[in-house]
Amino acid sequence: MPAPTRTGRSGRGGGGGNDPVFLRTNFILTSVWGTIFTLNALLAFGKIESVLLQPWQYETISYVLLVCGAILTTWYPNWVRSRATRTAPVRGSEESVRP
Repeated sequence: MPAPTRTGRSGRGGGGGNDPVFLRTNFILTSVWGTIFTLNALLAFGKIESVLLQPWQYETISYVLLVCGAILTTWYPNWVRSRATRTAPVRGSEESVRP
Protein backbone atom coordinates (compact mmCIF):
# COMPACT_ATOMS: atom_id res chain seq x y z
CA MET A 1 0.00 0.00 0.00
CA PRO A 2 1.48 3.40 -0.98
CA ALA A 3 2.49 5.73 1.86
CA PRO A 4 -0.09 8.45 0.97
CA THR A 5 -2.88 5.89 1.28
CA ARG A 6 -1.61 4.74 4.69
CA THR A 7 -1.40 8.36 5.85
CA GLY A 8 -4.89 9.11 4.59
CA ARG A 9 -6.36 6.06 6.26
CA SER A 10 -4.71 6.85 9.58
CA GLY A 11 -6.41 10.25 9.62
CA ARG A 12 -3.17 12.19 10.02
CA GLY A 13 -3.04 13.64 6.53
CA GLY A 14 -6.55 15.01 6.27
CA GLY A 15 -7.08 12.74 3.26
CA GLY A 16 -10.15 10.43 3.39
CA GLY A 17 -8.51 7.07 3.29
CA ASN A 18 -11.68 5.22 2.32
CA ASP A 19 -13.03 7.95 0.04
CA PRO A 20 -13.19 6.62 -3.56
CA VAL A 21 -12.17 10.01 -4.96
CA PHE A 22 -9.06 10.04 -2.74
CA LEU A 23 -8.17 6.47 -3.65
CA ARG A 24 -8.60 7.13 -7.38
CA THR A 25 -6.53 10.33 -7.18
CA ASN A 26 -3.85 8.50 -5.20
CA PHE A 27 -3.84 5.64 -7.73
CA ILE A 28 -3.49 8.02 -10.69
CA LEU A 29 -0.68 10.06 -9.12
CA THR A 30 1.17 6.94 -7.97
CA SER A 31 0.87 5.47 -11.47
CA VAL A 32 2.14 8.67 -13.06
CA TRP A 33 5.16 8.84 -10.76
CA GLY A 34 5.90 5.14 -11.28
CA THR A 35 5.85 5.70 -15.02
CA ILE A 36 8.07 8.79 -14.74
CA PHE A 37 10.66 6.96 -12.62
CA THR A 38 10.62 3.97 -14.98
CA LEU A 39 11.13 6.24 -17.98
CA ASN A 40 13.95 8.04 -16.16
CA ALA A 41 15.65 4.69 -15.51
CA LEU A 42 15.39 3.85 -19.21
CA LEU A 43 16.71 7.30 -20.09
CA ALA A 44 19.67 6.81 -17.74
CA PHE A 45 20.44 3.50 -19.42
CA GLY A 46 20.18 5.14 -22.84
CA LYS A 47 22.49 7.91 -21.73
CA ILE A 48 25.11 5.47 -20.46
CA GLU A 49 24.96 3.37 -23.62
CA SER A 50 24.58 6.41 -25.95
CA VAL A 51 21.80 4.62 -27.78
CA LEU A 52 19.89 7.29 -29.75
CA LEU A 53 20.43 10.77 -28.36
CA GLN A 54 23.14 13.06 -27.06
CA PRO A 55 23.63 13.04 -23.26
CA TRP A 56 22.17 16.53 -22.84
CA GLN A 57 18.99 15.39 -24.61
CA TYR A 58 18.52 12.53 -22.13
CA GLU A 59 18.97 14.99 -19.27
CA THR A 60 16.50 17.45 -20.76
CA ILE A 61 13.84 14.79 -21.26
CA SER A 62 14.40 13.51 -17.73
CA TYR A 63 13.98 16.97 -16.18
CA VAL A 64 10.93 17.74 -18.31
CA LEU A 65 9.29 14.53 -17.09
CA LEU A 66 10.05 15.40 -13.45
CA VAL A 67 8.73 18.96 -13.79
CA CYS A 68 5.56 17.72 -15.53
CA GLY A 69 5.06 15.20 -12.71
CA ALA A 70 5.45 17.91 -10.08
CA ILE A 71 2.98 20.18 -11.89
CA LEU A 72 0.47 17.34 -12.23
CA THR A 73 0.87 16.44 -8.55
CA THR A 74 0.03 20.02 -7.60
CA TRP A 75 -2.73 20.62 -10.15
CA TYR A 76 -4.64 17.32 -10.34
CA PRO A 77 -5.86 16.98 -6.70
CA ASN A 78 -7.08 20.59 -6.75
CA TRP A 79 -8.88 19.99 -10.04
CA VAL A 80 -10.55 16.82 -8.70
CA ARG A 81 -11.63 18.68 -5.54
CA SER A 82 -13.09 21.61 -7.49
CA ARG A 83 -14.90 19.25 -9.85
CA ALA A 84 -16.32 17.29 -6.90
CA THR A 85 -17.61 20.44 -5.21
CA ARG A 86 -19.16 21.66 -8.46
CA THR A 87 -21.05 18.42 -9.06
CA ALA A 88 -22.06 17.77 -5.44
CA PRO A 89 -25.66 18.67 -4.63
CA VAL A 90 -26.05 21.74 -2.45
CA ARG A 91 -27.37 21.00 1.01
CA GLY A 92 -30.99 22.02 1.29
CA SER A 93 -31.60 22.06 -2.46
CA GLU A 94 -34.47 20.18 -4.02
CA GLU A 95 -32.11 17.54 -5.42
CA SER A 96 -30.71 16.64 -2.01
CA VAL A 97 -34.12 16.24 -0.34
CA ARG A 98 -35.48 12.73 -0.66
CA PRO A 99 -39.27 12.31 -0.85
